[in-house]
Amino acid sequence: MNTRTLVLLIASILLVTIYFNVGQPNKWYNERIKPFSEDISAQLNEMGLEKRKRLRWNNPYIVFSSIKGYLKTAGIKNALILTPPPSYASKFSPAITMPEPVIVYYYTGLRSTTIGCEDIRKANFCIVANPNRIPSFIAILDSTDLNNRITELSTK
Repeated sequence: MNTRTLVLLIASILLVTIYFNVGQPNKWYNERIKPFSEDISAQLNEMGLEKRKRLRWNNPYIVFSSIKGYLKTAGIKNALILTPPPSYASKFSPAITMPEPVIVYYYTGLRSTTIGCEDIRKANFCIVANPNRIPSFIAILDSTDLNNRITELSTK
């Protein structure tokens, strides 16, 4: 190996090391990459697909997969679920976060919408907080009920 190649190799390794140890890239690495590599052994021990999904995605996946199960047993097709924004969802529990509609679809195949989306007026189900701070899944009865739910979710 000639001297120039060796110097470039060492400089590249040094730059990559510095890049991933400062600021936003360090935060990204610690939040996204490092936990995955730490959890891989636990996930390998659980070879069932459903168990691995629960381990990896936690509460949002559990909430929406139970909603999917309910819709399936009730025989309801073409449901559009109105999900609350993160500020409202924090009323349930700090451990429960409401994912974006595309993530809900990725988790379960369910269609969902949230405040600010174009298809919000087509929602026929909603997730709201009940007095026990537990998320409740309710049917939207009519346009007046839908307007009340949208107001409740957008003001709290």
